[in-house]
Amino acid sequence: MGTERLYATKKPDYFALLRQEIIELIPTGPNRVLEVGCGAGVTLRELKRWGKAPGTVVRYLVRARRP
Repeated sequence: MGTERLYATKKPDYFALLRQEIIELIPTGPNRVLEVGCGAGVTLRELKRWGKAPGTVVRYLVRARRP
């Protein structure tokens, strides 16, 4: 099963889940975090809110779907 098909089977709210287990791995402080394939960006926003990635900028890139 290709990656595209795999993600097509996920429920829409899957991409908006907060990944608490990742937040717990990041120490508090001036960390640099690169999040790739981050769904809705919920986890990165929480890292910023908790002071674990204070200089965070959340940007959304939308890829056009192929017909």
